Amino acid sequence: MKKLVARIFDENDKPVFKLLATAGFTVSLMAPIMTFYVSFYHLGFSSEFLGHWLSKLVLNFPFALCAQVFYVGPLVRWIFRSLFKKQLATN
Repeated sequence: MKKLVARIFDENDKPVFKLLATAGFTVSLMAPIMTFYVSFYHLGFSSEFLGHWLSKLVLNFPFALCAQVFYVGPLVRWIFRSLFKKQLATN
């Protein structure tokens, strides 16, 4: 994800834009794959698989993006900063 974000933004851009781009790229890769897996798990490959997958993806994507930006991402960054406080201070 860092390489994709680095193609769009440089060092002088605001960190919030980099953060949002990283979250967007992460969710745009994970949501379809995870929705595909769950749809396959519940239905298998049937005639209604593609419609089910697309309808669930439309519902899951906005929720996953909001959860990543507002809850999961900040929580994981806080945990990471708490666990590796000494290592981050030396850098």
